[in-house]
This record gives sequence, C-alpha cells and structure tokens, in this order.
Amino acid sequence: MTCFIILAAELAHPGSGASVLLLMMTVLVVTATWTVRADRARVTAVRDKGAADERLRLARGLHDVVGHGLAVVAIQTSNARLALQRGDTGKASTAISLAEASSRTAMREMRQMLGVLTEAPDGQPVVSLPGIADIGELVQGVRDTGTPVDWVSTGSWEHVPAAVQLCAFRVVQEGLTNVMKHAPGSQVVVEVGIRSGQLVATVTSSRSGNRAVESTGGLGLAGLRARVDGLGGQLTAGPKGTGWTVEAVLPSSAAPR
Repeated sequence: MTCFIILAAELAHPGSGASVLLLMMTVLVVTATWTVRADRARVTAVRDKGAADERLRLARGLHDVVGHGLAVVAIQTSNARLALQRGDTGKASTAISLAEASSRTAMREMRQMLGVLTEAPDGQPVVSLPGIADIGELVQGVRDTGTPVDWVSTGSWEHVPAAVQLCAFRVVQEGLTNVMKHAPGSQVVVEVGIRSGQLVATVTSSRSGNRAVESTGGLGLAGLRARVDGLGGQLTAGPKGTGWTVEAVLPSSAAPR
C-alpha cells in the first residue's frame, strides 16, 4: 500500500523524488529479507551440527561401553563352552559368572551415561562417569578372561579434571578391548601416570594380531582420536616391536574444547 501511494504521488507530481524513495524502500526491504533468511539458515546449520556432534559423541560412548562388555562376554562364554566340552563344570561356572559380572558392569556404565544426560536441579550430573580410579577394576575384569595384564600407575591425579580422567579410562578400555578381539593371549601392560604436567595413558600388547590401524565410522581408534583431540591431547596407535601400542598424552588441566 505504501509503495502504491508513493508511485501515485510520483505520477501526480513528477520530479518530487517519490520514485527515489520507492527505490530506496525496495532495496531496504529486499536486503532485510535476505539478511533474515541468511540468519535463519546460519542458526539452522549450527543447530544441526550441534545435534550431529552430540549423536556422534553418544555413539562413541556406547561403542566404548558395549564393545568392551561384549568382548569380555564373548571370551567368557567361549571359555565356558570349552570347559563344558571337557566336562569341567567348575571352570564353566566360573566363566559364566565372569560373563554375568561383565554384562552387569556394562549395564551400570550405560546407566551412568544416561545419568550424565539427566541433570539434577543444581545443574550437576546425577552420577559420575568412570575415571582413573576405576581402571584397576577394568584391568581385573580383563585378567579374569585369562589375559595377563600388568597395571602400573604413577603420580597423583586427584587434581585432573573428570573429562580428562574419563578420556584416559576410555583409552585403556579401547586398548584392552582391541587386545582381546585381535590379539588374544598377548601379555599386556597398562600404564597411567603424570609426566611433565601431562597425563599419559598407554596400553602395550606383546602381540599385534591382525588389525587395522584405524577403524571406520567414527568409532574405535578413530573415535578415540577425536575424543583425545577434543581435549587438546595427542593419540598414537601402531606396532611396537612384535606388539601394538595405544598411547594418549593429555594436558592434565585441560578443559573440553
């Protein structure tokens, strides 16, 4: 309606400048429309990327928990089957009990993950995720499968942020899972300690087995690398002598990026 009035005024009084005003208003309206659309597209892109990143983070967490738990259960059920074939019901019963314990641990970790997604009224997570103090239990669970593991820890990590401790735990978990899946029977050494202000987590096996350096789909070692990079750390994984080493070097005071 405004444009129609301006156009009528210009026709009635040529040279009054109404056409210039009409042109300016048209440019302003078009520019404003383009700006609004661009802003909406930018907001949508940011929202979609955030949702995709969150889905990937959850997928990595589920891979860590489920992958390790299923690896232990598979080994123990295999041990139980072989024991039953030999008629050794005692060892079969022990293997089944260990498989049950591993499945319960995996379920507990999944509940912890869900608990972190549900915040209390004060904004704090309902439960905490595992850290360096839980690596001993993780190592013992692998030892129970028949895999010999030496566990060495040095330094004090009480001041290390929970996110960094969780990352170190996942590094050890992934390393042990890979040994059980790809190099069964290996002698394994797990080391976690503070070196020059950095937290170093290392898993070394005496045999490399038959495995790929990187997994696909953003999980496995590739997902672990993304987790470590997100804390400003560095992950290396590859052959070492006749074995295989996974090592993460993390800033002991890092905050998630």
